[in-house]
Amino acid sequence: MAHYEAGATCVLVAEGFATGLVGTIAVTVLANNGGTAVTRTTSGIIEPTPAAGLYHGTVTMPGTAGTYTVRWDNGSISAGNIAVEQIDVTTTPVAVVNVGTAVFTYQGSDPGTFTYAA
Repeated sequence: MAHYEAGATCVLVAEGFATGLVGTIAVTVLANNGGTAVTRTTSGIIEPTPAAGLYHGTVTMPGTAGTYTVRWDNGSISAGNIAVEQIDVTTTPVAVVNVGTAVFTYQGSDPGTFTYAA
């Protein structure tokens, strides 16, 4: 499980989706109580390497500590079209590592990479 600081702006990563989905692929952060913590957005999502199916999305984490679910979708929120992973949002500061133009924010060894499985 990836760890993020509450209220921090972070880059999340999704891989394994089809290529060319910028403007269609979206990310949502769901509260595990059934609500939506960060509304579904296609804004701020890039495919840094064209035709790779790897996407980076800039998201501001919820301001309240807790366990959340990040959901990526390719325009259809149904089986075979989404990737999900639980994350931990904490008030404890976490490490920030710059890798090229991408910024991965994490605590421990999990960089918060999401894998899409069709």
